[in-house]
Amino acid sequence: MSVGYSAQCDISCGIKLVGFPGTRIATTNAVGAGTYYVSSSTLLGITAGDPAFCFVTTADTGAMHTEGGSVSQGYQQSSTTDVFSVSAGDAFELYCYDSNATSTVESAGITATLINSASDAKPKHSLSAGSADLTK
Repeated sequence: MSVGYSAQCDISCGIKLVGFPGTRIATTNAVGAGTYYVSSSTLLGITAGDPAFCFVTTADTGAMHTEGGSVSQGYQQSSTTDVFSVSAGDAFELYCYDSNATSTVESAGITATLINSASDAKPKHSLSAGSADLTK
């Protein structure tokens, strides 16, 4: 059984951004130990000449693996997908930042799903010895 955690900043939350490492937008509750697939989605309100980006990290390490964002003015979507192995009691955090402290986060969400086995799963539809190949 997989376990999931989430946090969000609802529509029109209007959080002002600052320079890197930025503003914490959302934080999950403390999670159990294990490997998690973590995704985020953020609607940025970007002002002219003020690139904005977002990333997910852990409360314990602050490590950043991937980020999403835009240099274009207007409403822009930022999304990330990442994998983290964490200890019990850690949490996942969504941060966003900009260059000139004039852009905002309009809405955002983060989801972390505990993966039972991230590396040794068989494909869902694999052929075993003696089975028929139905693709011919």
